[in-house]
Amino acid sequence: PTPELCIEIAGYTVAAATLCGTRIQAATSLDGGEAEESPAWARLAAAAQLPPPFVGDTLTQPPTPMEAAATRTGYTGLTIAWRTGRGLAALRVRRRAADSSAEPVVLAYLTETGFSWAPRLYSYTLLEDEAYTLYREWVPGRPLAELPEETLWRALRGLGSTLRSLHATLASCPDPLCAPEPSEPGDVERWLFRLDYRIGVLQRLASDGLTEALYALESLFEEAGPLAEAAAGFDKQRIHGDPHLYNAIYSEGEVFLVDYSGEPHREPAGPLEKEPPQRDVAVALRSLDYLAHLRSRDDIYPRGAAVLLEGYGACRGRLGAQATAFWLLERASYELLYELMARTGLEHVPAVALERMASGRDSLYRILASGRCPRRGGAGLSSLPAL
Repeated sequence: PTPELCIEIAGYTVAAATLCGTRIQAATSLDGGEAEESPAWARLAAAAQLPPPFVGDTLTQPPTPMEAAATRTGYTGLTIAWRTGRGLAALRVRRRAADSSAEPVVLAYLTETGFSWAPRLYSYTLLEDEAYTLYREWVPGRPLAELPEETLWRALRGLGSTLRSLHATLASCPDPLCAPEPSEPGDVERWLFRLDYRIGVLQRLASDGLTEALYALESLFEEAGPLAEAAAGFDKQRIHGDPHLYNAIYSEGEVFLVDYSGEPHREPAGPLEKEPPQRDVAVALRSLDYLAHLRSRDDIYPRGAAVLLEGYGACRGRLGAQATAFWLLERASYELLYELMARTGLEHVPAVALERMASGRDSLYRILASGRCPRRGGAGLSSLPAL
C-alpha cells in the first residue's frame, strides 16, 4: 500500500498505511531491516521519558544511565527491560500501533490513584492518537503460570483479590475511555454476534480435526441467549481485557497485573468496547484450563477456579454466575479463533473446552450456567485443602 504517513526519527522511518481495512505500521532502518528488532531503535524509543508524544522529534541520546537487562520478542512486539536511574523499567514497542490509547489512559489513572497492583506508567508515545510504545515500571517476579504448586493456590486467590480491586478502582475512572456505563439491549445482540461471527470464520478455517468443536460452538450459541441477557444486567466499564496467568505476576506475596493492551484479534469486538467485569474473571478462569493442559493436571481446572473466585469474593457478592458462564463461552470461542490465526498449535485446548461445555462435562460452566456460585468442596467440584 501507499504510506499515508512517513516520519523520520534519527535515521529511522516510521510508515503508516491502511491495508485490507487494517491499520498497519512499521519502522525500518536505512538498510531496510525492521527497526523494532534493533537495539538502537529500542534505546531510542526508551527516550519516551520525554512528554508524549515524541514521535516526530529528533532524538539522539537516550536517558542515562541506561542498560538493557533483558529482551523478549512476542507476537505483538518487542519488550525490553532497562536498568535506569530509577530502577528497572520496561519498554514495549508494538509491531503496529494499537487501535486506541486506552492502555496508557488506564495505566495513567491507576498510577495517579496509587493502585498498588499495576506497574506505574512513566510515559508513552502516540502516532496519530494511537498508542505505539509504552514505558513503565518493571514488575519483578514470576508469572502465575510458572509457579510451583505449593505457591500457586495462594497466588490464585491473590489474583482474584487483585481483579476485584482493579474493577473497583476503574469503576471510578472519570475519563470517557474507562468510565462505567449501563449495559443496553443492543449489547446482547453485539455479544451474541461475536459467537456467530466466529462460527462463520471457523467454518472457513477449521480443519477436520476441529469439526466436533465447531459443532459444539454452534450448539452452545443456540442456547447462549439467556446467559447473554444475564450479562447485560451489569454495567460495562474498562477492565484489564486479558488477565491470563502470564499477565499476572507473583511478586513478594502479591499479584500484579501487567499488559493492559487487551486481546489481539478481538474481532468483531471493537478495541474500545467496554465490558462487564465478569469477562475479566472468565479470562482468568479459562487460563486455568491452559495451565491444566500444560502441566497435564486436570485437577487444576476447575479446582483452581474455586480458589480464584473465593479471592474475588464472588460467592459473597453479586457474582452474576450466568453472566460469567456467558463470558467463559465467549472467551473460549475467541481462543479457538486466535490459536488458529496465530498458529500457536494450541487450538485443541479451547476446542476440547467447547466440547466439554456442550456435553455438560465442564462442571464449572455447568454450575455457573445454572446460576450457582462454585465453592470449594461444593457439589460438582473437587474439594481442596484449606489455604
